[in-house]
Amino acid sequence: MTEPRISEPELAALDAAGPELAALAALAERGECITCRLLTPAMRASCEQAIAAWQQCQTHYLRVQQRAIAASRTIATRDADHEGYDEAVREFRIVRDELNRLCPHRARVQNSANNAQAQLAHDRSLRQRHAQDIEDSHRARTDLEKLLRSRISEAIQWRRPLPGWFADTLGGTPQSDNPARWLEVAAQLVRYRITYAVTDLGSALGTRPGPSACARRRRWFGELERELLAYQALLFVKLDPA
Repeated sequence: MTEPRISEPELAALDAAGPELAALAALAERGECITCRLLTPAMRASCEQAIAAWQQCQTHYLRVQQRAIAASRTIATRDADHEGYDEAVREFRIVRDELNRLCPHRARVQNSANNAQAQLAHDRSLRQRHAQDIEDSHRARTDLEKLLRSRISEAIQWRRPLPGWFADTLGGTPQSDNPARWLEVAAQLVRYRITYAVTDLGSALGTRPGPSACARRRRWFGELERELLAYQALLFVKLDPA
């Protein structure tokens, strides 16, 4: 009598995505792509500094210009032997030279300020035009990552075999003293695979995006790659403490 075969436990399908899940991932990513086109807080601060620098420069320039006008008025309305004439000539020469020095600097600062104002205006326009898209995307991302965290947690809790692309990178359980962060990175990894339909079983992130890929995908790949390398290092230390 043939003994019954013991079937191998099925791998946890962490990145399985039906039409609804794929649509949710696409919605989340659409907003992320829009957000990539927005100014970051640091970029906004830089623009605001450029505008403030122009205002300060212009205030100083106008102050010096008024000194030049006052001196030239004295020179034009008084005789050369009149009291204050010589002082006005000296003042005019000083402020004239200062204005000549200020003009090139003023032009550069003004150009930077104009560019900054244009960037801020474009950023405001994008935010207003895509406010609903960004809000919908944020909601979709929150729902998707919550679902994926639950999927990963359940697979670990029930000791289901994890796919190699996941286990070889992140291990079978959190590898750091911050399990919440580990789970967040794991969910982002799975979301990346679903979003870009990565099916490579031997590589967590699949092929590195080339120059023709969208900037958002290239940046996300780089961020995840750095995170995963850090966890791989922890996993290596755990497996080979010596």
